[in-house]
Formats: sequence, C-alpha cells, structure tokens
Amino acid sequence: MLCKKFGVEASSFRFQRAPEKLKDKEPQQVRAELTAMKDATHEIARRMNRMLVQQQQRQPNRTDKAR
Repeated sequence: MLCKKFGVEASSFRFQRAPEKLKDKEPQQVRAELTAMKDATHEIARRMNRMLVQQQQRQPNRTDKAR
C-alpha cells in the first residue's frame, strides 16, 4: 500500500509468499505478525509524510516565481 501511495516500484517484491509463511502459525501468531506489519506501515507512512511536508516547505512557492 505504501509503495502504491508514494509511487515506489515494488514489482521485485513477492507479496504472495506471505500466506505461505503464515500457514503453519497459530491464529494468535498470525494476528501478532499482521499487527506488527500494520504498525510498521503506519510508522513508515508517518515518517514519509513528515519528510514530504518538510521538502515542500523548503521549496520556493512556484506561484511566487510567476509574479
């Protein structure tokens, strides 16, 4: 989801392997893994959004140049 949101190429990743890696785990273990993934995703998105806002603030406003 993050790759799509931020335009990061992800074709080399094999996300279809996730069910295979989780198939022998107990439901509580699967839930813990999914929760860890969700938390990591939220943290990465938060950091990326913060950095993008900082970059936008550093760039001069394009409309100011047109005046």
